[in-house]
Amino acid sequence: GSTYTYTKLQENKDYKLKKVRFNALYNLIKSTILYGIVTLFFTFYTFIDTLTLSNIGIESGVYTAYMFEAIRIVFLPVTLAQSIGSVLNPKINSLIKTNKHNQAVQLARKSTNAAIIILIPLISILKLYSKEIYEAFYHSGDNYMVLYHLSDLILFIGFYKVLIGILNPLPKFNYIVITTFISVLSKLILNYVLGIKLGYLGVMYSTIISITICILIAYYILYDAKVRIFINNLANLTMTIAVTFLSFFISIIYRSIYLYHKFTFIVEMLLYSIIFIGIYMAIVTGIIWFKKSTKELNVSYTSVGCDRCE
Repeated sequence: GSTYTYTKLQENKDYKLKKVRFNALYNLIKSTILYGIVTLFFTFYTFIDTLTLSNIGIESGVYTAYMFEAIRIVFLPVTLAQSIGSVLNPKINSLIKTNKHNQAVQLARKSTNAAIIILIPLISILKLYSKEIYEAFYHSGDNYMVLYHLSDLILFIGFYKVLIGILNPLPKFNYIVITTFISVLSKLILNYVLGIKLGYLGVMYSTIISITICILIAYYILYDAKVRIFINNLANLTMTIAVTFLSFFISIIYRSIYLYHKFTFIVEMLLYSIIFIGIYMAIVTGIIWFKKSTKELNVSYTSVGCDRCE
């Protein structure tokens, strides 16, 4: 109405003032730089790997697989999670700024749970067909085990990229910037400590530990801002892993049947993936529907009880 129009006109008038315009640009640049630093966390890790892997006795074939080949395949599903985080950034920011806290919490829960539900089955398929997928991309399966192990990074990197999109508008976002540099330092130290003993696996574990540090601080910032999603995410992660194993077991029965047929690798992988994802999504959807129905029933029962009390 007229009040909204007057407010917008007043804001535009105020923005034309040099001091207000300068502060707006300063805050925009500051926010962009801090957000940019945090989103570059894995670029920093990769730079450290480039510096350290050649110094801890990793053979050239494994080095190439780790740094240039397997990691590219891993980043295909991570890009999906990154897109979720990019979409969340302005939406969460808007909800926080307009004091719509409950809506922000609900969106944070749904988006992080969605990331878990999507990423875990993708990891399972990548592990199951790591040799075949590696050969399809690089025409050699000699180092496919690097891809098998590196697929674990999908959950950690992808999930943290979603969290970053939620964290940006929160008051203590600068904490995560400081944590990024701390995690980079821990990555550098752990690369030598674990890498010398365990090879590329040690380097991968150092990445997981470093990202986990950032994830824990992220949850602390969310908790401080009263965006309580840790328990919800943990319960969803447990449920998703259980459903993945159940779907995997059912799919194996299917796979044992169709292996008698002479399918090509591509057809075999597509058929298995479709069956696996189909069973997985059917079970997950059923669980979500059951929880929602139970919650609505409890609310309805409580409401009826209160009416009778009156």
